[in-house]
Amino acid sequence: MTMNDAIYYEDVVPGRTLKVGPYHVAKEEVMEFSRKWNPLPFHIDEAAAKATIYGGLTAPGIYTLAVRTMLLDRLPMLEAMLGTVVWDDVRFQKPVRPGDDLRVEMEWLEKRMAKSKPDRGLVKMRITVLNQHDEPVMSQFDTIMMRLRQPGAGTE
Repeated sequence: MTMNDAIYYEDVVPGRTLKVGPYHVAKEEVMEFSRKWNPLPFHIDEAAAKATIYGGLTAPGIYTLAVRTMLLDRLPMLEAMLGTVVWDDVRFQKPVRPGDDLRVEMEWLEKRMAKSKPDRGLVKMRITVLNQHDEPVMSQFDTIMMRLRQPGAGTE
């Protein structure tokens, strides 16, 4: 399987890690996003941000989640992805700042067939967003619903 092959439930191997990125965090984008969705001074005002515990502009956590989602959407899973069932234990370990380059590592943890729908399965994964220094800035666990490539083929 290559990074361009569509990934279905049958292709999920617990323990396997997929990597995607980077994405460059631009100051203008952070400020524009923040003005609309999270207009706190340390997200939108450089002078005010310098006077905070962060010592400068930071991106909102919801921005980091949006970048994480966009990067994950680059993986070849979209045709099999039926939706997210659970976001769990979302943690923001380090501020994301303008100028950072973010990437995502996604590790498949476990999978099981859906009890009432034989055409899909549930997959749990650990997602970590890292900056250019390989420092985790955000992590979480997701459970997603995925379509089977061949429903009824006895997959587990």
